[in-house]
This record gives sequence, structure tokens and C-alpha cells, in this order.
Amino acid sequence: MVAYLENHGVEKFSEIFLGEFDTPEAIWSADMRRHLIERIALHIADFSPRLMSNTRALYEYCAVPAVTYDLLEHELFCNVYYLRNLTDELRFVLDLLTYFVFYIFRLCVKVRFHFLF
Repeated sequence: MVAYLENHGVEKFSEIFLGEFDTPEAIWSADMRRHLIERIALHIADFSPRLMSNTRALYEYCAVPAVTYDLLEHELFCNVYYLRNLTDELRFVLDLLTYFVFYIFRLCVKVRFHFLF
């Protein structure tokens, strides 16, 4: 999601974050959004009551633990693409530049595979 925000800006990111998408650049669902909100709520659980009683309470920064998603467990994310979706030629029509990059990627994999054996 951070890569999508960096590459497409706030408005497109908001559309993805609030919607349901399964594309080469974004895999996101309502369950994933709910999971993220729950994890953030858990992270700030001790601060929330203090903030209610004192609106000027200071938050001591503590990094949010990594959030993992079951849906993405077996996905391979490379640069800005989920490769399973990128290679699904039936669902996603590739533009010429993307097709060229994908072709080079396939060629590199074949060459690398050839040298392994």
C-alpha cells in the first residue's frame, strides 16, 4: 500500500484503501482494512484512555509491529507488482511497456533456471 501511495498519490490511494481490489499493483479487501484498523487500535490501546482524559497528552513514539495479512502470505511482490496478478494474462491486459518488462523478466527467469541445472 505504501508503494501505491508513493506511485499514485493520495486520491488513488484512498480509492484503493476504501475499496476492494485484486490487481497487479494492489491486493486489498475489507477484511484487510479491518485487520489493519484492529492492529493499530491494539497498538495505541494504552494511549487512547489517556488522550480522552487529557487532550494534551503526549504520545511516546513506539514503532508499530509489522502487520501481516493471510491473503498475501503466498504472494510475491516485486518492485510495484504482485507477480501472480501480473502474469494473469486473462484477467489483466498488459500495455506494451509492461509486456516488454514482463517478457524480459520471463527471459531472465528461463536463463537463470537453465544455469542452475
